[in-house]
Amino acid sequence: APTDSAVEAWIEFARDAEASEAWLTARDAFAQAWKARPKDRSLAIRGATVALNGGDPASALEMMQTLSASTDSSASTVTLLRVRALGTLGRAE
Repeated sequence: APTDSAVEAWIEFARDAEASEAWLTARDAFAQAWKARPKDRSLAIRGATVALNGGDPASALEMMQTLSASTDSSASTVTLLRVRALGTLGRAE
Protein backbone atom coordinates (compact mmCIF):
# COMPACT_ATOMS: atom_id res chain seq x y z
CA ALA A 1 0.00 0.00 0.00
CA PRO A 2 1.23 3.51 -0.72
CA THR A 3 2.50 5.57 2.17
CA ASP A 4 0.59 8.61 3.40
CA SER A 5 3.23 10.85 1.87
CA ALA A 6 2.81 9.13 -1.49
CA VAL A 7 -0.96 9.61 -1.34
CA GLU A 8 -0.51 13.25 -0.37
CA ALA A 9 1.80 13.64 -3.37
CA TRP A 10 -0.91 12.22 -5.66
CA ILE A 11 -3.46 14.63 -4.19
CA GLU A 12 -1.14 17.61 -4.60
CA PHE A 13 -0.37 16.55 -8.17
CA ALA A 14 -4.09 16.21 -8.86
CA ARG A 15 -4.77 19.70 -7.50
CA ASP A 16 -1.99 21.15 -9.65
CA ALA A 17 -3.33 19.38 -12.73
CA GLU A 18 -6.84 20.58 -11.90
CA ALA A 19 -5.60 24.17 -11.55
CA SER A 20 -3.96 23.85 -14.97
CA GLU A 21 -7.20 22.42 -16.41
CA ALA A 22 -5.44 19.17 -17.23
CA TRP A 23 -8.68 17.44 -16.35
CA LEU A 24 -7.92 13.86 -17.28
CA THR A 25 -4.51 13.95 -15.64
CA ALA A 26 -6.21 15.25 -12.50
CA ARG A 27 -8.81 12.47 -12.80
CA ASP A 28 -6.11 9.82 -12.88
CA ALA A 29 -4.28 11.30 -9.90
CA PHE A 30 -7.46 11.62 -7.81
CA ALA A 31 -8.37 8.04 -8.78
CA GLN A 32 -5.00 6.75 -7.57
CA ALA A 33 -5.32 8.65 -4.31
CA TRP A 34 -8.87 7.33 -3.84
CA LYS A 35 -7.69 3.79 -4.52
CA ALA A 36 -5.28 4.17 -1.60
CA ARG A 37 -7.89 5.90 0.59
CA PRO A 38 -11.22 4.35 -0.41
CA LYS A 39 -13.03 5.85 2.59
CA ASP A 40 -12.17 9.39 1.48
CA ARG A 41 -15.24 10.04 -0.67
CA SER A 42 -14.07 13.55 -1.50
CA LEU A 43 -11.31 12.09 -3.68
CA ALA A 44 -13.84 10.16 -5.75
CA ILE A 45 -16.08 13.20 -6.02
CA ARG A 46 -13.19 15.41 -7.15
CA GLY A 47 -12.07 12.69 -9.58
CA ALA A 48 -15.54 12.40 -11.08
CA THR A 49 -15.89 16.16 -11.35
CA VAL A 50 -12.64 16.60 -13.25
CA ALA A 51 -13.48 13.59 -15.42
CA LEU A 52 -16.70 15.33 -16.46
CA ASN A 53 -14.80 18.56 -17.06
CA GLY A 54 -12.43 16.59 -19.28
CA GLY A 55 -15.24 15.06 -21.33
CA ASP A 56 -15.06 11.58 -19.80
CA PRO A 57 -18.49 10.91 -18.30
CA ALA A 58 -17.98 7.14 -18.37
CA SER A 59 -15.16 7.22 -15.83
CA ALA A 60 -17.07 9.76 -13.73
CA LEU A 61 -20.04 7.40 -13.66
CA GLU A 62 -17.79 4.49 -12.75
CA MET A 63 -16.40 6.42 -9.78
CA MET A 64 -19.89 7.38 -8.64
CA GLN A 65 -21.26 3.83 -8.89
CA THR A 66 -19.56 2.78 -5.68
CA LEU A 67 -20.78 5.88 -3.87
CA SER A 68 -24.38 5.88 -5.07
CA ALA A 69 -25.74 4.02 -2.03
CA SER A 70 -24.52 6.79 0.22
CA THR A 71 -26.76 8.47 2.72
CA ASP A 72 -24.20 10.87 4.12
CA SER A 73 -23.80 14.58 3.40
CA SER A 74 -22.19 13.87 0.01
CA ALA A 75 -25.26 11.99 -1.30
CA SER A 76 -26.72 14.98 -3.15
CA THR A 77 -23.37 15.73 -4.80
CA VAL A 78 -23.00 12.10 -5.86
CA THR A 79 -26.53 12.13 -7.29
CA LEU A 80 -25.89 15.33 -9.24
CA LEU A 81 -22.64 13.98 -10.67
CA ARG A 82 -24.36 10.74 -11.69
CA VAL A 83 -27.18 12.66 -13.40
CA ARG A 84 -24.68 14.90 -15.20
CA ALA A 85 -22.63 11.87 -16.35
CA LEU A 86 -25.72 9.95 -17.48
CA GLY A 87 -27.05 13.01 -19.32
CA THR A 88 -23.76 13.48 -21.12
CA LEU A 89 -23.78 9.81 -22.08
CA GLY A 90 -27.41 10.10 -23.22
CA ARG A 91 -28.58 7.47 -20.72
CA ALA A 92 -31.39 7.62 -18.20
CA GLU A 93 -30.61 4.80 -15.77
